[in-house]
Amino acid sequence: MNIEEKSLGKLVKQRRQELGLSQKELAELLGYKKIVKGIRRIEQMERGRAAKVVASKMMAVLGISEGERVACYEEDYRQMQAHFRANPIVPHLIVRLMAAVYCRREVPDGLSEEELLDYVIEFSAESGFRCCLMCSHWLRFWVDPDGKWRRDETMGGGPWARPDVGVLFRV
Repeated sequence: MNIEEKSLGKLVKQRRQELGLSQKELAELLGYKKIVKGIRRIEQMERGRAAKVVASKMMAVLGISEGERVACYEEDYRQMQAHFRANPIVPHLIVRLMAAVYCRREVPDGLSEEELLDYVIEFSAESGFRCCLMCSHWLRFWVDPDGKWRRDETMGGGPWARPDVGVLFRV
């Protein structure tokens, strides 16, 4: 799974308990030879984080249909949307000082999206740092010191796609 699937994790735990299975028994049913590893995978799944292969196998053993998984995914998406609406992001700049080390920097108020982008392009060129202009939970702009930039409207990806992953220094 690329995003957390908390609703599916709750359903997995509920279904396991309804069937009267301990995590150890479920690990055995899933075919784990190293039971501790199986229990760890089950715990991850129940917290909403697991690999697709493990999730699919666990769903099959517990009798969870793909339709139920889709319903859980849609519920998580609705909850995420509600959270983002209730907690909007004030536009700001994340400066990449080095790999996995970032610095948050405020940007001037009252600028349009285009003006903010121009501001960040100029800042990146002057400072020599790669930057991410966070406009909202869904919209950010990646700017390189050479002036190249790209618009990103996704929430997925690795650490560079998520500047909140790593060490963030507040100046």
